[in-house]
Amino acid sequence: MDRSGRPGTVTGELEAAGADPEAETGEVESAAGDHGAEVLTAAAGGGSDVLTPAGASAGSGGLTPAEERLWLPFYTMQVELWRRLSRKLQTEAGLSEPDLTVLSALHGAPEQRLRPSQLGEFIDYEKSRLSRHVDRMAARGLVRREPQPGARGGVVVLTDAGRGALDRALPIRAAHLRSVLFDALSAEQTAQLEQISTTVSAHLGLVPSPARVPDCG
Repeated sequence: MDRSGRPGTVTGELEAAGADPEAETGEVESAAGDHGAEVLTAAAGGGSDVLTPAGASAGSGGLTPAEERLWLPFYTMQVELWRRLSRKLQTEAGLSEPDLTVLSALHGAPEQRLRPSQLGEFIDYEKSRLSRHVDRMAARGLVRREPQPGARGGVVVLTDAGRGALDRALPIRAAHLRSVLFDALSAEQTAQLEQISTTVSAHLGLVPSPARVPDCG
């Protein structure tokens, strides 16, 4: 999971799930973190579109039956949610989740500009990968690079086109998340999910920061 609270990219899992690991307008993020040897496989039976970690049905990893009953739907749910969100943003907004993360980070920054190293606090990409991603976004006019005295590598600046793309994408993202997630939960279930997510995040040492989470509109 990256520093903005989003799960990390697992290209192999996206490919196994039938998603394009690197779409034309940017790299698409998967919801699954780095689970080592686990990969996604189609669940057995009738060509179901449900995704499962390889070997999960065999009680792999020494999990108890109760733990397996919790882990499997959690795992498949998060992968499918992120796969659908990635496709929705790509199709209707022409953006990937990494694009949205970069644009949101710049939008909330002073003067809407950040050094590449500061951007790295929002997206868990190694330096060279982040640089390539920013270059692709700059080629599309969403951001631009500017030199800045004392800032090695200059700064990345949000453009008018980038602001417009963000304004168009956030309502799409919000409507989609409500449709596939929040509308399926009661008020009590939503509160429980928030509590569970907060508890696990704290256990992992993650500190939620509203400034690092894109506004869902």
